[in-house]
Amino acid sequence: MELIKNNVALNRVIAGRKQIMVEYNAKSKLPDIQLDRKKIEQLLNNLISNAIKFSFPKSRVLIDAKCENEDLVISVSDTGQGIPPAEMDRLFKPFQR
Repeated sequence: MELIKNNVALNRVIAGRKQIMVEYNAKSKLPDIQLDRKKIEQLLNNLISNAIKFSFPKSRVLIDAKCENEDLVISVSDTGQGIPPAEMDRLFKPFQR
């Protein structure tokens, strides 16, 4: 999917400063879908840039995309330190960091 590839390419520039490898793997042929392009770009950029921001130098960020039944599933994974258990209850509350 071109939208994901473009976002990955833009974030590789930032990742390069920390020597982080950003990899994109499409697990299968992805269908053309209707979506709000700006919102999905914003979402992907937030997920990928946060993965880079909180990853250790010289590590890796992996973006996977696959079709699962009739859904498009995109995941971003990293090897960062994660969220401390004491902060997990704040995770989806507005205005929290």
